[in-house]
Amino acid sequence: MKRRIALINLVKRLKVHFPIQFEGIDMDSVEFYIDVTNPQNRIEIVDIIDADHNRNTFRKIVWMILNNRTDTLTYRREGKSVTAMKFSQKGHPNTRIYCKDIPATQKKKRKVVMARVFRNKTTTPNNKKNQEDIDAVINYEYEFFKNKDEAKKYREQTG
Repeated sequence: MKRRIALINLVKRLKVHFPIQFEGIDMDSVEFYIDVTNPQNRIEIVDIIDADHNRNTFRKIVWMILNNRTDTLTYRREGKSVTAMKFSQKGHPNTRIYCKDIPATQKKKRKVVMARVFRNKTTTPNNKKNQEDIDAVINYEYEFFKNKDEAKKYREQTG
């Protein structure tokens, strides 16, 4: 069964609040989603990206994604089609949001699905538990909809 997702409109919100930082960037080249298959997972992801101490880091990560960049401190590839958003502020848990990164095609935009949270990361390289999370995200399959009507029909069919 394919997993459920929700499109989030964060890019336009960031452009309104930080117009200079995002000036000249193609804001429509990437779509951001949250995996909502597990409601608790959705709540955790939203709590992380909305937390005051993570806002600057998250804004930097979005900028990096829109510019096709990575770095080892905040956003990098962890496995085939999986990236990690890294949040490690002093006094707060070292947290990762593992994302399914689906590349763009000629007809479709790049999609970044924030899929799974891992808190209190303490090891480098990834330990067995981290690798299990990464492998799980690699195998996730998502249903993307052309419009809101298709998404609504899917929700009605699957409950």
